[in-house]
Amino acid sequence: MRVCVFFVVDGRKLEAQACLLLPTLRRHLGADVSVIAYRRMDSVPLLPITEHVLAACNVDQRMIPGTGPDDPSPWTQPYPIGNKILAASTPRDCDISVFIDTDMVFSAPVDFAALLADAQIGAVISDYTTESNTIEGWTALYGHFNLPLPAERVRLPRGRRVTGLPYFNGGLIVFQELFGAEKRAFGAEWMQDAIRFDHEIKIPYNRVNIDQLTLSLTATRLGEKIRLLPNAFNFNLPAYGELPDAPKALIHYHRFGILWSFPALGRPVLDAVRDLMGEAGLTAVLDSFGDKLAITRLRKLL
Repeated sequence: MRVCVFFVVDGRKLEAQACLLLPTLRRHLGADVSVIAYRRMDSVPLLPITEHVLAACNVDQRMIPGTGPDDPSPWTQPYPIGNKILAASTPRDCDISVFIDTDMVFSAPVDFAALLADAQIGAVISDYTTESNTIEGWTALYGHFNLPLPAERVRLPRGRRVTGLPYFNGGLIVFQELFGAEKRAFGAEWMQDAIRFDHEIKIPYNRVNIDQLTLSLTATRLGEKIRLLPNAFNFNLPAYGELPDAPKALIHYHRFGILWSFPALGRPVLDAVRDLMGEAGLTAVLDSFGDKLAITRLRKLL
């Protein structure tokens, strides 16, 4: 099975994140997995060090169509998180696509084909709830799309630990690139529903969660059940802390300072950058993104 991992680079903060993510990806996934970095057409040029890291990791750079400075936005309001959905909607020459948020690092090998197995879509249950994640909210949302409510119920592991309909973290989404007799592209179907949601839904909801809310809706509309992946594959570091005995393969650290607060997790990331780029390359990364990397806390690990 051909696997393609993709992510979005848009702005200096995400560049800094990518320069940590990619060396850990190649360390743990090897050279055979294809990797794509998507960029908006209206984004600023990448810094030389970012270009260097992407090249060293054999990353294919692609622009997200329709995101030029004169292109009309598909969203009713600015929605940067929507770049992941726009990127997902573009075709990739692979069997399995894996979207990951850029603020993640690998800490162990991952076989995404084996992880997905015979499912069409896989994701990790969200740790925390959102405004419309109630039976009343889901009934209204599914009703707007003329869909029945799924029978499955899950319990969110953090916060109020509410029980409700499946609701997933959008930081990792594994999906068959094409599925069904009609060879439907999940990414394009997800984008269609997300844009419709943005333009039509009037009940209260948190706008930053459009991706998570529509992920479940799209799966239901397509007649698919999202496979619940283990927490190790989207380990929410701020929510759980280090938990030394907990399995961790893909760490979602969210903020640089959080990552550096756990030396057992942060030092291997810096080692991966050093192994790939050399000491001079690591220094170049730190110098280029010192204003983003929580540098004071980071230097305690060096």
